[in-house]
Amino acid sequence: MSTPQRVVVRVVITEEGELHLCNTGLALLFGVPESDITPGMEYPAEWHRQAARRVNEAGAHTGQLGLVAALGYWVDIERDGAELVVVKMP
Repeated sequence: MSTPQRVVVRVVITEEGELHLCNTGLALLFGVPESDITPGMEYPAEWHRQAARRVNEAGAHTGQLGLVAALGYWVDIERDGAELVVVKMP
């Protein structure tokens, strides 16, 4: 039996409660290749619209709300059923 593939998403939550995703998480959220994301870039408005659509679509299919549920849905769809692993970073 083979070990399931894992997609690791690192998350930092600031003192102000802001959520920061690693590039893997951002790629899943925006629906773009990870190679299109560069540190410090300003994300195009279209990507923000895509993110909202993807979160809503995931919720409609799973009945679950929230970012982690949406990322889990898209990992399953786009990464051949891989397991999502979310790591909260300090």
